[in-house]
Amino acid sequence: MPTPDMTPEQQDAYDRARNEIEACRRSGETFLSLSGLRLSALPPEIGRLSGLKVLQLSGNRLSALPPEIGRLSALTVLYLSDNQLSTLPAEIGRLSALTWIHLQNNQLSTLPESLRGLKRLRYLALHGNEALGLPPEVLGPDQRNGAAPGNCPAILDYYFARRGGEWPLNEVKLLLIGRGGVGKTATMNRLLGRGFVPGTDETVGIEITDWTLPAPGGEPVRVHGWDFAGQTVTHNLHKFFLSHRSLYILVLSGREENAQEDAEYWLKLMEAYATNAECPGELPPVLISLNQWETGETRPVVDREALQEKYPWIAGWVETDCKTGLGFDHGKMRLPDRLAELAGRMEWVRMGFPATWHKAKEAFSSMKENYLPFESFQSLAVKNGVPAKEMRSLSVVLHRLGIALNFRDHHRLKHTSVLKPQWVTEGIYGLLRYAQKQNCHVVLERSWIAQALPAKDYPADKHGFVMELMEKFEVAFALEQPEAAAGQPKEPQRWLIPELLPEALPAAFAEFRQPGVKRLRFSYPEALPPGLLPRLIVRTHELSEAHAEWRWRSGVVLEWVGARALVRLDRNERRTEVAVTGDVAEDCQSLFDIIRAHLTVLHGKVPVIEEVEALDDP
Repeated sequence: MPTPDMTPEQQDAYDRARNEIEACRRSGETFLSLSGLRLSALPPEIGRLSGLKVLQLSGNRLSALPPEIGRLSALTVLYLSDNQLSTLPAEIGRLSALTWIHLQNNQLSTLPESLRGLKRLRYLALHGNEALGLPPEVLGPDQRNGAAPGNCPAILDYYFARRGGEWPLNEVKLLLIGRGGVGKTATMNRLLGRGFVPGTDETVGIEITDWTLPAPGGEPVRVHGWDFAGQTVTHNLHKFFLSHRSLYILVLSGREENAQEDAEYWLKLMEAYATNAECPGELPPVLISLNQWETGETRPVVDREALQEKYPWIAGWVETDCKTGLGFDHGKMRLPDRLAELAGRMEWVRMGFPATWHKAKEAFSSMKENYLPFESFQSLAVKNGVPAKEMRSLSVVLHRLGIALNFRDHHRLKHTSVLKPQWVTEGIYGLLRYAQKQNCHVVLERSWIAQALPAKDYPADKHGFVMELMEKFEVAFALEQPEAAAGQPKEPQRWLIPELLPEALPAAFAEFRQPGVKRLRFSYPEALPPGLLPRLIVRTHELSEAHAEWRWRSGVVLEWVGARALVRLDRNERRTEVAVTGDVAEDCQSLFDIIRAHLTVLHGKVPVIEEVEALDDP
């Protein structure tokens, strides 16, 4: 009912809404939009629309919903974003057909328990309701940014588990990035108080080390330090482990006098992959370590002011030297102090974690096993007090926080669904490095896995799983399958690793220089997407299967029906060129569209300029 203190404007909006509701009831429409009417109250007559399936109420001024909303038994989608709701009526739990609720940008401080009874609910958008205290990793991506929906049970389980008490997380993931040989491992050793260790071997994959960092303003913070390999062949995989809720140290040196170029490369990589749909436009802080400042042949020279202006998430510059201890135990600025300061004032480092989940999280972090079947993970969680109905949600949250990797939703990887990150990275990097040393034309044989990886950590029954991870990360793809017995799945025996392909163009391909060729060009004004061509080769490998020799590290020739395409990456010019030729225009256009669609996905968030050449005006 309208309230006596409604303004004329509010009364007018209320009356318009009642008229729209009545018209919908009479027509039997299943869709009703009352968005943008500036409603301050929803008429209770809404309960008369028992056949309504979609209700749009976004962009109003609603502070509450009438209990009659619970009568919409056929409702499947409810839009309530951009209102002033502080709570939801318990009656919302009666909407048994509901699958999507949009509640972004309200003032919600509590959620009704009845939401947990909506068995068909798959998308619950709660972004922009800070009083709920739900971190972005739990909320999942905001669908309005074009991302896939978040995990609704995980959101509700986390929220209600926290209501039973919570512990501050007091954890942070620290990633050391930079080119190989700049001193990342030496920097990590200094942070750990180990001093300088001369002759340290180059990191093969990702070395993960935990330690405690004293932080001002609160309890000490547990640091999960990730030391990334710097070799170019491994950069394609880094992006799968760059994460938003982290601290970064970018290590630069002056050894090859390209510190400015290196800084641009790694900062662009962060810009593209260290943010996510949960926090669009927000990037984690990075400290830039100018290493070998006292003992290097050349100091790293960068334009600090220009980089700071271009990449405002740079949190500081520290001049370091791992040999002399500059920037660690002496100097005008010390890297450990700067890290402690940043960690101590980051709100999400101190965020609450459900008390009932805390013990299970600690147990998993300290377990010796590298991987667990989901059933074993469930047993571990139950043993530590997590209710059975919250198991899946716990695994989702641990995955998003970077504590455990979880592939339960992957059709082939679900049987070993909870893994320690280091086991994954060491397996993949180990195979890459082993293949690099073989004269194998970048084809990896299944029989080599036992030689490349230690049997105690990677038993034979996990070899196929590691290769499936490489396929998932678009690092490798399976070649021809052997014949299998009737009813038995075919097991791949050979995989191509495009990142290790030769650089040289294998043939002249004069046909692509003839008139009438359809051309497409992508230019990258700021940075190249990492692993672009190798990943394209993986995605389109069936189109180059007939001529394996037409694949090289920066290009490939693809065939589709009667059309053929040359795709080449020019690293110096920072551009990808596509040329398509064939006798049938429809075939050429189809192949052109396939390549363009794949490249558009692979570009990610890297800025790109797309140009199509006019056929009559080259």
